[in-house]
Amino acid sequence: MARLSEKQEIFLQQYRLLLDEIAEAAAYAASCYEQGDDDIGDRLLTSVCGGMLMYHPDNVTLYSIFAGDEEALQLLKVHYETMVTASHIQADDAAADAKKQFVQGALMPALLQWQQRLQKEGDNHAPH
Repeated sequence: MARLSEKQEIFLQQYRLLLDEIAEAAAYAASCYEQGDDDIGDRLLTSVCGGMLMYHPDNVTLYSIFAGDEEALQLLKVHYETMVTASHIQADDAAADAKKQFVQGALMPALLQWQQRLQKEGDNHAPH
């Protein structure tokens, strides 16, 4: 893989921090669903995940970093699709158990896989 520019490295560092916050919010939303606070979980996911929609697979910066890396682009696509679904969760969409299952069974695993791939990218470009 080509060496990342300084701006790309900074972008990835900030993006990783943002994903950490998303993971915390998703975990909190799952606990909201467990406690019967569906409205809080819904609003949290809608807001936080909606803010991530600008980081889609065609995002110029992300694409410039991962162009040619089909595995990474596929992980990004799966992650993005879970963000889209989460950003549209509504109070009447499903029962709290189904929402919790989505968060724990789809959103968080996709997020974790994407975070691990980003960490691998960072490790590949770390100074030796």
